[in-house]
Amino acid sequence: MNREYIMYLLENYLGRIIGVVLGFLISLIFVIFGFLQGLLVLILMGVGFYFGYYWDKEKQLPISIHRFLPPRR
Repeated sequence: MNREYIMYLLENYLGRIIGVVLGFLISLIFVIFGFLQGLLVLILMGVGFYFGYYWDKEKQLPISIHRFLPPRR
């Protein structure tokens, strides 16, 4: 495949490509871990994504997480 064709696919079908890749990864997680454990993995990934996004945006952790962390010494 040439570079122009790949760029065409990425520009016009990026959402579908990401959806297929995510669907494959989620199904792989369910096959490896089972449904409930796979669901837990996906939920924890979502929580990690949220804190990572917040960290990138604010450069600090949200106030609510400090309730769960022990105080610094």
